[in-house]
Amino acid sequence: MRALPLGTTLALVITLAPADPPSWESVVQTHLQQSSSREGLERFLAVYEALGEPFTERLQPHSDLLGAIQREGWKGNTLALEPLLDELQPVFAGAHTLAALDSVDFPAATDFSTPVPNFLRLQLLFKAMAADARRLEAQGRLDEALARALDVTAMSSLLQDTDVTMIQHLIGVAGMSIGLRTAEAILPAPGLSEAALRDAQARLMRLDARGPRMADALQMESECMIRGMRQLRDNPAALAETLSVPDHQADDVRAALADFARFEAEHARVWDQVIALARAPYWEQAEGPAPEEIAQQSTSPLIRVAMPNFLEAGVRETVARARLRLCLAVIALRLGEPVTEIQDPFTGLPLGLSMETVRSLGPDREDQHGALLYDPTNGTLSPGDVVAAR
Repeated sequence: MRALPLGTTLALVITLAPADPPSWESVVQTHLQQSSSREGLERFLAVYEALGEPFTERLQPHSDLLGAIQREGWKGNTLALEPLLDELQPVFAGAHTLAALDSVDFPAATDFSTPVPNFLRLQLLFKAMAADARRLEAQGRLDEALARALDVTAMSSLLQDTDVTMIQHLIGVAGMSIGLRTAEAILPAPGLSEAALRDAQARLMRLDARGPRMADALQMESECMIRGMRQLRDNPAALAETLSVPDHQADDVRAALADFARFEAEHARVWDQVIALARAPYWEQAEGPAPEEIAQQSTSPLIRVAMPNFLEAGVRETVARARLRLCLAVIALRLGEPVTEIQDPFTGLPLGLSMETVRSLGPDREDQHGALLYDPTNGTLSPGDVVAAR
């Protein structure tokens, strides 16, 4: 996914988040008092925080290798990662405990800023967990490997369930893709136990039942942005403070406030299109205008700067949800259950009736690595391109 431009739009969203939300740590600590998961959660918090920036600095040089392992499996060029992954085992164990929590344990306004100081750090954690899942797979520990991959999706879902900032949803979508791409590579392995498959089925069905959330996140982002601009318009002191922050696009903010009626009209027109597109079926997203085309309808750089990234994130969420359904399909096939009970997210038809004609999901751009391909000749799924019927 392209890096999110850290300009005025994002800064305004973060600044205007709900006042004094409960911290992530305080919510976890409250849960610890009533939970048998105390040891695992405390271990996760302690080790994750102790690693801090050195964790990011040590893993960052291996970021590309982590991604390659996730896609292609554990190979001989991974010796440099072995000590790092071994050191991270307590973090992975704590993450497994955390992933078992339901989002109801985290109020909607929970502030994840403490354990998520930046996008890179958590994305590296997700990549490391995925790489460790492929290492477990190579060791023949398939049940553990699948569970580790699904821990990534569960933690990503927790991020998406907390409506504080758009960045949490973007991190959540990235993590969802990482976890599901790893799971889909492991699922066809013949050594998985029935218990592991049924556990994975239950976890993915819970995740699927929550439905897509990017459109709601975009709606929140739109409202937050326009509310923030109105506050700046009406509060000279706040405006001066905002413009004094490095990286803020001062001239763009001043121009928007100088003709605020025009800015509001353009904002409503562009964001309404983006939100409607995020709620549309995938084939309408694929055939609709490109993110850049929608963004160019505005004369304000404040609207144009982040719009393509937000819209692409919506497309990626849809692709991730397609992967989720395909993972459910391969589990059903392996358990001898009818695939027709699983709905194809692209057409709304039963998956078994709509997958005989396939097409590639081209708009996913950088994320076209191994997914699941339905073969109507033998009723199985195997690694291949992401595909779906029209």
